Amino acid sequence: MRYPFVEAVVAGARQLERFRLTVRLALPTLLLTGLLMAFGYRIPLEAWGFFPFSLIALKLGLILALVAIFITCPLYRQCSPVRGVCSLDDLRVRPLRRLDNRKTPCALGLIRAREVMESLPSGTVLELLSRDIYAPYEMPAWASKYGYRLLGQERRGLLFRYHRFLLEKP
Repeated sequence: MRYPFVEAVVAGARQLERFRLTVRLALPTLLLTGLLMAFGYRIPLEAWGFFPFSLIALKLGLILALVAIFITCPLYRQCSPVRGVCSLDDLRVRPLRRLDNRKTPCALGLIRAREVMESLPSGTVLELLSRDIYAPYEMPAWASKYGYRLLGQERRGLLFRYHRFLLEKP
């Protein structure tokens, strides 16, 4: 797209990150299983130059080439698919303040968020992190009750899941 939407760019970047993770796991797995299979057959070194056995060496060589290409490819680095924007955070509103409520109970987290929002000047953004499983339901209601604008919410983390909210003070 010539003029991509922020949501489309973020979705594309997430898909690219999943691809990178898959490749980082798949290529070494292919390489190791290929080596284990080759050594499991106890093939003499002289036989590797002949037809059926040369395919094993070819497979290992191609996988090593893929690893080298993937590491040297610019997509390997953390860059946005949008030209001129290296970080996806450049496309979003930068939070002025971050509040990490991942280690606090739900009610205390909302009290802390209220205190921080009251101390912020108008028009600023608060990034709020929470592990509360009810946060996706409570946070929009809490924000509308106090007149804050909910700019976005998402789930993050693989093993230790948490929620990220962007709140703007009017």
